[in-house]
Amino acid sequence: MRGKTDKVVNKYHVNNACIILGPMRNGTSVLMYSLYQNPEIFGLYNFAETVINNGMGDDFIKNYVPAMKSLALSTDWRHRSLFNNSLPAIAGCKIIMDRTHIPFGDKWWPTLDGCGLKIISVIRDPREVILSLLRWQGMEKRNINNWPKRKYVANFMDFWHQSVNAYQQLKENNDAVLVRHEDMCAKPEEKGLELYRWLGVVEEAEHFNKTYKEAANRMSKSEEYVKYLTPQIIESAKRIGYDL
Repeated sequence: MRGKTDKVVNKYHVNNACIILGPMRNGTSVLMYSLYQNPEIFGLYNFAETVINNGMGDDFIKNYVPAMKSLALSTDWRHRSLFNNSLPAIAGCKIIMDRTHIPFGDKWWPTLDGCGLKIISVIRDPREVILSLLRWQGMEKRNINNWPKRKYVANFMDFWHQSVNAYQQLKENNDAVLVRHEDMCAKPEEKGLELYRWLGVVEEAEHFNKTYKEAANRMSKSEEYVKYLTPQIIESAKRIGYDL
């Protein structure tokens, strides 16, 4: 499969594959949607989860990138991206991109180390993450301590902490970039252009202003949620530039 796939991929000059990593409620979806608007990017959707759930997780590096390229070249429209479902084949695309919420923490990040993928790690202010979780569950106005799912919040924030640590490890030996959701909301077009230049595709990012407008309107940093953050999470947040 790989030999045949590589020949077709080379024909269309697809020489880069990229994955967006990050926990839920951290801005991966809006970034994915914005990046996928570029005609030179072929977008998949949580394909990494499919690879791992099909038993290929133990040999992730060997299977994932060839599988990404094979799927991108498929003519079976059921497997195409939600956002690029009208894209004819892969002609004209330079980047194959996937997004996943799989916890690439202590268990999974070593499988990506040195795999040749470009890596975008998306993260958000941990106070905003807790607020977003509460809104998602319709619980914004209630005290977390009285919430039956308060352990869920704690476990989720541990995932957030793992994701920051994973990025710190991956950036040492990989082409990896950290994207803070707040920075994208503050300067969407500017930050979008930076990402497109890093990816090596056509530099037009005005559409980022529209897709991030609603996200920016929902920003509501709340100091009351600091008390739910562990010292480890606070330390990790400060390490990537958050002022807590």
